[in-house]
Formats: sequence, structure tokens, C-alpha cells
Amino acid sequence: MWASNDRSNHWPYSASLALIRPVDQLQVYHLARRMRADAMAGVLRHAGRALIKAVKRLAAAIEGWRQHRATYAELMSLDDRTLADIGIGRSDIPRIAAGQFLPQNWTPRDVRVEPTLAMPSNNNRPQIAA
Repeated sequence: MWASNDRSNHWPYSASLALIRPVDQLQVYHLARRMRADAMAGVLRHAGRALIKAVKRLAAAIEGWRQHRATYAELMSLDDRTLADIGIGRSDIPRIAAGQFLPQNWTPRDVRVEPTLAMPSNNNRPQIAA
């Protein structure tokens, strides 16, 4: 074991200095630029994906609004007798266009709900054939 004041063995890694190659600064510079470009490409890729998602959400909202206005305009263009034949009143048109309408004589049992598969209460996994 060597003491900190022992000058004969000042640095324990002095023998490995001969194995170190000189640093090529141009190569390090190019490697750093390539790493920075790769990182920026990743940032731009993520930003592009987020922008595409935002544009798709905006397009879906505009399409929903367009369908709402078309439905509203079509129903408002009908006369009261035709609306009565369909079974709706003029005051029901905004809710119908918004997709929030259920006729008054409907009950919850008339609305068909698709059953969903529930997980077992004990969280057992289903058996898979071998």
C-alpha cells in the first residue's frame, strides 16, 4: 500500500499512459456534431409526430362540427308535418344534431348495450390449450 506522500509511485496508472492514443480533435469534433444531429433528429421526429396528432384531432373536430351543421340544417329544412311523421319536434333538433337525443317513449331497456367480457374476480388467467 502506498502513502499519499510517497513520490515514487505518484500515480497508480502511470504504466497505462503508454497505451493511450493521441486524440484526433477533428474526429472528436465530427463525432460530437453527428451526435448532436442525431439528438436533434429525434427531437424533430417527436415534434413531427405531435404535430400530426394535433392536426388529426383538429381535422376530426372540424369534421364533427361539419356533420353537426349538416344534420341541423337538413332537419331544420323539413316542415313540421314531416318532423311529426318522424316522431320528433322542432325543439329536439339541436339535441339530435349533437347526438344526445332519445325519444320520450324509450326506456333504458330499449337501448341495446353490447356485453363486455369481465375479468374473473380472482384474476385467474384463462387456460390455453397446449
